[in-house]
Amino acid sequence: MRPHRHIGVYVILADAGRLLLIQKARGHYTGWLDLPGGSIEFGESPEECARREVCEETGLTVTALELIGVWSHVGTYGDDQLHHIGIIYRARSWTGELIRGGDGQDSNGPVWHDNHESSLTPFASQACGFLSSRAHGD
Repeated sequence: MRPHRHIGVYVILADAGRLLLIQKARGHYTGWLDLPGGSIEFGESPEECARREVCEETGLTVTALELIGVWSHVGTYGDDQLHHIGIIYRARSWTGELIRGGDGQDSNGPVWHDNHESSLTPFASQACGFLSSRAHGD
């Protein structure tokens, strides 16, 4: 097993019971649905990263963010063991229109998703649980 560690920033965008996800174009989660997000660039704050990644992967401009917390997942993907750490934000408001197609890098494009039985990354799955618990007042 080859161990890998990835630390990234991810954003929950929810509207009318749907979650905005992107289809991964590369990496350990290729073909899966994931939260918009990615790696922090040098000198960038986590909040700046969150806003940039959402814009790059969805075309939307986040106007209000709330820090949710830090999530962690360890899993095995083929011959790789991945320790994935995510700084998670929730977008409280945004403007703009969704892009069509991918960003030419990590995403094959955004999609509003309400079927929580699909191939979701661990963080996307956790986001569904988070939204469900908030809807029930937990």
